[in-house]
Amino acid sequence: FPLTHAQGLSGDASSSSSSSSSSSSSSHSPTSLNKTEIFGADMSDDVLLVVFSQPYKIEREILHVWGKILLKVSNARLWVLRHNRESEVPLRRAFRLMLTSWRVENSTIVKVLSRIHFTDLIDRRVELQTKMLADVLLDTPLFNCHTTGVEGLWVGLPLLTVAGESIPSRLGSSLALAAGSSLTVTRTLGDYEDVAVQLVLRRRRLRRLSCETMQARGADVVPAASESKCWEQEEQEEEEEREEGRSGEMR
Repeated sequence: FPLTHAQGLSGDASSSSSSSSSSSSSSHSPTSLNKTEIFGADMSDDVLLVVFSQPYKIEREILHVWGKILLKVSNARLWVLRHNRESEVPLRRAFRLMLTSWRVENSTIVKVLSRIHFTDLIDRRVELQTKMLADVLLDTPLFNCHTTGVEGLWVGLPLLTVAGESIPSRLGSSLALAAGSSLTVTRTLGDYEDVAVQLVLRRRRLRRLSCETMQARGADVVPAASESKCWEQEEQEEEEEREEGRSGEMR
């Protein structure tokens, strides 16, 4: 399981480069698929938004949207795959410059950047199981996801996308609609941002959407791990409803 320990964006470029170099040569393998183990942070109350696309697909407009989402909801985290050793440094710099240009306070910038994580590419032997750790798959509007979109939907990740005018910018919406997820197909970047924020804030709706995405594949092809995740989510929803009921009775 050669998924490296994630690097927060708050580090500098030199430490990132040395960390990437040392981690790629490490043979350490975590014994479980655990978010805290992978990202080095307690993420029990957080929603993990993930970008699996190649870095050349990430242009300024969508980077701005991701930054706004992180500013609006403090329990949102962004997971970006490090496709090569050079891709992380410019993205780190772009996020910091963007937030600075918006005149965001430095203390807030540090907090936002600490919720952006990079990891190396995932070993194909455990790729699908690892991707199940995320909550929402973020598409890149100019050039949509292809294989990563199919794999994300396969493990139950709602695919948030913008339906563009060209074939490369409409593939994501075709995949999402085929999986029965019309809620996550938007027409503008503003709508994309709003839907992302609502999914982070409405955890129960997000869990149901994830299960609906998996169940759209058909009961005969849903793996045991995915089915177990759905059961856990339903049990959590039931427990939350009982808690709300008890709180209402106390009032």
